[in-house]
Amino acid sequence: MSRNLQAAEYAEPSTVDVLILTSFIFILNISRGIFETLIHAGLIGEIAVGIIYGTPLAKLLHSSWETTFRDLGYIGLIIIVLEGQN
Repeated sequence: MSRNLQAAEYAEPSTVDVLILTSFIFILNISRGIFETLIHAGLIGEIAVGIIYGTPLAKLLHSSWETTFRDLGYIGLIIIVLEGQN
């Protein structure tokens, strides 16, 4: 009964990558708060930060990160739709 199990190898992220992700999440929260206070639409602030950090402008986020964030957004959208049915 020998199993050929393979584990994903851990690759330590660079300090720059950690700082980019940390600043991205931090600025997302700040922009949401500002836009929620000013125009009661926090999502617009998050979209603006995503555009600034993402491919359209600064290209700070790796494409794999953008794919992950997009997929998480789709999961969140599905959950919202499913909650609306109850």
